[in-house]
Order: sequence, then structure tokens, then C-alpha cells
Amino acid sequence: MDAIVNFISSWPVLVQRAFTEHALAVALITVAAVALFVVLQQEWRPDSLISNIAFVAGGWLIAVSSLVYVMALARKGWIVLERAMPFAAKLSAYIYGICERHPILALAIVGNLGNLTEALAAEERRRLLEEQSHADGEGAS
Repeated sequence: MDAIVNFISSWPVLVQRAFTEHALAVALITVAAVALFVVLQQEWRPDSLISNIAFVAGGWLIAVSSLVYVMALARKGWIVLERAMPFAAKLSAYIYGICERHPILALAIVGNLGNLTEALAAEERRRLLEEQSHADGEGAS
């Protein structure tokens, strides 16, 4: 119980640390919270403005406050990965360096990989539906 009380009493410091240390992650969480609010307000609970605001604000506060701990855990995990698999750590650091120096190129590569993945997944879905329709047609005969 003391941990919960300490967490609640220290949230202003955690939010400030999250904004100063992890601004991009906080921005992504904020965009997700706004998107969630829009979905709540438009589709799921259109007549509950006050409770939608409370849910989204509470979730945003918990997510941003927890971000400091999550990133510290990720940093420790990265250290373990570096020690366990130095080749993978060097490769990912190299790729991160490329992304940092050439962000437009990185976005183009990720976009193309996303398009390729979606095209392959659509083709696989089409193939599975054809197999299923053939199997259903054979079973009905």
C-alpha cells in the first residue's frame, strides 16, 4: 500500500522527468491518448464526455508516470542484450546511427517494408480464403 501512496504522491516529479528525459515517447503517448479520446467520443461512448475525459486523462497520467520506470527497465535490458549478443547490439547501434543521420531514408525504408508486408499479408489472406472456399465447395458435394 505504501508503494501506491508513494507513486501517487510522486507523480508530478515523474511526469516532469518523463517530459525532460523522454520527450518523444511522451509525445507518442499523448497522440495515442488524443486518438483514444476521439474513438471513445465518436464511436464507443458518445454521450459520456466527462467520463471519457477522465478515463483518457487518468490513463495518460499513469502511462507518462510509468514511462520513467519502463525506460529504465528497457535500458537495463539493453545492457543485458549488449553483453549477451554483442553482434546484435552493434548491428542495432549501426542501424540507429543511420536512422539518426538520415531520417527521411529511414522513414522511406520503413514505409516500403510496411507496404511490402501488407501486400504479402493480403496475398496470404486471399490464398487462405480461396483454399477455404475450395474446401467448403468440396465438402458440400
